[in-house]
Amino acid sequence: MRMIRMIALVASGAALSMSAACGGGNGARAAQTQRSGVVSLANGSAAIGFETYQRLGYRMEWKSQPVMRQRSEIRFFDVFGGEVVVHDTGNIISVMEKTTGSVRWSDKLGDSIVRYVGNVKLDDGRLLTSSETEARIIDVRTGELQARQQLAALANTKPNVVGNIAVYGCSTGEVLGHNLVSGYKQWGHKLDESINAGIASNGTRVAAVSRTGRVAVLAARRGRLVSATKMYSGTEVDPAMSNDGLYLAGLDQSVWAFDLLTGEDLWRVRTGSRLVDKPVFHGRTVYVSLPDRGFSALRSRDGKVKWSAAGVAGEAVAVRDGRLLVWDGSVMTTLDLDDGAVIERVELAGVSHVVADGFADGDLYLAWSRGPVVKLSPR
Repeated sequence: MRMIRMIALVASGAALSMSAACGGGNGARAAQTQRSGVVSLANGSAAIGFETYQRLGYRMEWKSQPVMRQRSEIRFFDVFGGEVVVHDTGNIISVMEKTTGSVRWSDKLGDSIVRYVGNVKLDDGRLLTSSETEARIIDVRTGELQARQQLAALANTKPNVVGNIAVYGCSTGEVLGHNLVSGYKQWGHKLDESINAGIASNGTRVAAVSRTGRVAVLAARRGRLVSATKMYSGTEVDPAMSNDGLYLAGLDQSVWAFDLLTGEDLWRVRTGSRLVDKPVFHGRTVYVSLPDRGFSALRSRDGKVKWSAAGVAGEAVAVRDGRLLVWDGSVMTTLDLDDGAVIERVELAGVSHVVADGFADGDLYLAWSRGPVVKLSPR
């Protein structure tokens, strides 16, 4: 552990501002860290010109490399209040300063064979990092381990935290409410099959979908069943949730909207094939990729299609200056929010992760599978 922390100090010096250049000292440090089995400088290339970011409405603030094990790739990439958190396939976690990109600390969580499900920032400055069997609570400022808690069921999804309750979807079909204060199970609700899609939340209620399409809406703190319903099949992508509605893109070739309190079908939009891109709710609109129409904006109250952008697919990641950014894994497309007209198509070569810090007019963070990480700010 001491070795990883020492290397993290080297990596923190590798944060590159727009005006900085990589000198010979950085090359020597890279060679040193590669001999130790950890790569702290860039494995990937961010060879994208400034004009590319400008076309999207952003400028580059910094470029930096998280600490990563050799030949590993980024597994989880999250942006929180003051930190960027990178978790690689070797289970090394790096916490980077959001303002400068420098690595604040890094640590090895365990063997690479241990399956982790995700990381969440808790309100009081702690990081919750969860494997299938365990929840670890870490001081996000120092990396100090504060607690290790066993989970009562095998977690299959990243937790959604409401108050002191971390809600997991489990491979056993259980929705698990884990109490982060006591360290024990607070409540559980059993569905029929494993839960593969993420847990949705609107701050008071959570929703889970099983592999067969059974849906449960639960009170987050106590686990009381609020409503239940069923799709014709499950979903592979996370649901979207508003104060009163739940929106799902199904393997049954439909987009569904359900009433949170009653479970009643609000509307259904049928398509010609399975849906594999997650829906996003924003401004009384559900943004989702429809295989036979293209990327579409649906009115949340009745499912009416407001507009569709033919030939565009992917997931909505941000709104910037009246434009909607849609990412398909290789190309970022900007669409006019009013009519869906295509404004720009920008290829982001090699980028594996895109995360917005706030959906509307926030910063944008890009990551390559083996680094580096780039921060973009609105121009």
